[in-house]
Amino acid sequence: MKPEFISLIIKVSREYGYDPMPYSGRGMYGKTCLGISVARGLCSFNVCAEIAREANYCLNQDDFRDFMDDLSILEPREDSLGMGSVVYFPNIPWADSDKELSKEDNFTNNSIDLEG
Repeated sequence: MKPEFISLIIKVSREYGYDPMPYSGRGMYGKTCLGISVARGLCSFNVCAEIAREANYCLNQDDFRDFMDDLSILEPREDSLGMGSVVYFPNIPWADSDKELSKEDNFTNNSIDLEG
């Protein structure tokens, strides 16, 4: 997945009040990936639908098509955390996500504009 797409997932997650975090789900044997902490009752479909809706507004048509292709093969999963749950993307290593989180404040890619 392109780094700008990872940034988009992180930015949209934060816009919706979710918390990106490192997560190691079932069968990952200690490897960490991008996880998004969400309120109880939300599932991976809801989160991915919100991300896709925002991506549709933020990306040009070709980039949006590429983003949706990538999103469809990410195989998002979810685990219950008691009072909430975590939606996680085993195919997005946390190391890649962490790089994008640290760049987030300086992110200047003109093709992604969450305000517009």
